[in-house]
Amino acid sequence: MPPLFTGEWPALAAQLPARGLAQQLAYQSELIEVAGRTLTVRVPLRQLADAATTDKLRQVLIEHFGGPVDLQVELGAVGTTAAAIAAEQAAQRQRAAEQAIADDPMMRTLIEEFGAQILPGTIRPVQ
Repeated sequence: MPPLFTGEWPALAAQLPARGLAQQLAYQSELIEVAGRTLTVRVPLRQLADAATTDKLRQVLIEHFGGPVDLQVELGAVGTTAAAIAAEQAAQRQRAAEQAIADDPMMRTLIEEFGAQILPGTIRPVQ
């Protein structure tokens, strides 16, 4: 791999210009190994590991790195993926938004003095 690749697969996967299943392959995979110009990733779903999807992502990686790249895909449980990181970040933003509403003095006044209620599921973080 060129020196531009730090081994941070989730960050790379999130920025690649892949679309469709190739994007999901990158997004939901975990980097297992980098050996020369071969990347080995693991995915939890067989549908993401098919040859056509792997070839599409390989082409995106070749364009990104500016040279030959081999992509090997394994099936199995994954840990740190771009999808998992994005989900955790979204959950953190949701918790922060809910806490901001709970801590807001005006909201507390409305709840305490007027019996106002916050409907579950109605708080959305600002994008």
